[in-house]
Amino acid sequence: MNRRTQKRTLTFKPRFFVVLGVILALAAALAFLLAGNRYTQVVRDICIQEIRADAVLLRDEKVIATEQHGEVTWLVKEGTYVSEGETVARVIQTQYSGDLVKDLQKIQDEILRYQRERLTDQYHDAELEEMDEEIVQSTLGAVRAIRGKNAVDLVQWQSDLETYMTRREEYLKQNYASDDRLSELLEESETLRGRIVSLVTEAYAPSDGRISFNIDGCETELNAGAVRNLNADMIQQTLNAAEAEKVTKTTQYNMIFRCIGSEAWYCAVPLQEQVQIPQDGCFVLTIDELPGKTYQAKVVQYETFAQSGVLLLKIDGDPIDVINLRSVRVTLRAEHSGMYVPERALREKDGLTGVWVRGDDGSRTFVPVDVYYRQGSRVLIGSDRIREGDIIKN
Repeated sequence: MNRRTQKRTLTFKPRFFVVLGVILALAAALAFLLAGNRYTQVVRDICIQEIRADAVLLRDEKVIATEQHGEVTWLVKEGTYVSEGETVARVIQTQYSGDLVKDLQKIQDEILRYQRERLTDQYHDAELEEMDEEIVQSTLGAVRAIRGKNAVDLVQWQSDLETYMTRREEYLKQNYASDDRLSELLEESETLRGRIVSLVTEAYAPSDGRISFNIDGCETELNAGAVRNLNADMIQQTLNAAEAEKVTKTTQYNMIFRCIGSEAWYCAVPLQEQVQIPQDGCFVLTIDELPGKTYQAKVVQYETFAQSGVLLLKIDGDPIDVINLRSVRVTLRAEHSGMYVPERALREKDGLTGVWVRGDDGSRTFVPVDVYYRQGSRVLIGSDRIREGDIIKN
């Protein structure tokens, strides 16, 4: 039986074309997304970095102390700039009493009477009498200063008295023959003067710098000379032990002032995480305790100190504003300028970090870059071979 071959005709319903259109649209969209995910256009931008943190301030400073205890007289004001060797303070020990000055006055009176009775009765010596009167007035002035508890005047009267007595002794030696009694009186006078002088200690500036009389107990550990040994734990331990250190040293010594170098100072910021450093290595530093003031702070050996958990900044210039500040709250601010790219666009090649730049002909070239700042999934880069609008491979 012969079967007639039948020809089948395919027919498509309208719904088929709708589904096909959707599939093609999705494919096009996916292709577009894939292409966009593979390449990025470079955009130039500026980013502001700001860090708020607790910090400590370090200065180039040295504490001057004496083993003598007594009443301290400061001869300069807080913050005064002094030269090396300048007298900054005097310590008058408690044994320095009016009795010593009175005893010296009695000896001086005895010397005066003896001179008049035994040596100068032959003729009138106006110059010697003038010296005697200066000594009398200086002695009386010292007594009044003791009674009035005026340490500054006392030191000045004592200095004048020593000058006048030395001058008169030299005059007597040159112009008069001495006898045993006069020699004995002069020797006794010299002994008393020596005791008085020994009870007054002068403290001098060890170098040029600014003077401060406020001591917090951290000066030995937290100073410019100790920055190489700085770490976050040491900073905290020093701050915790500061008051005990101050009390202990004050018991052993009389810490009377600090001499602070005026060339530069430091700000140490304990770190919780890595910090992005600006191209020039500088932050603008502000201190909450000094509103309205800003400082240019240069990062010091970041990699070295970061391993110790510290961001160390050096501020050039006179530390007059911060001579009595230690623990502070600071803000570090920096402006980064460059070209933003996705972080995934960075590649490593031959030990260099860079990006692949697509040429107009579709070719790709590896260009090394400097990484300025990371912000989320984006990276701010710089290179003189990349311009805004260039296309790079992600």
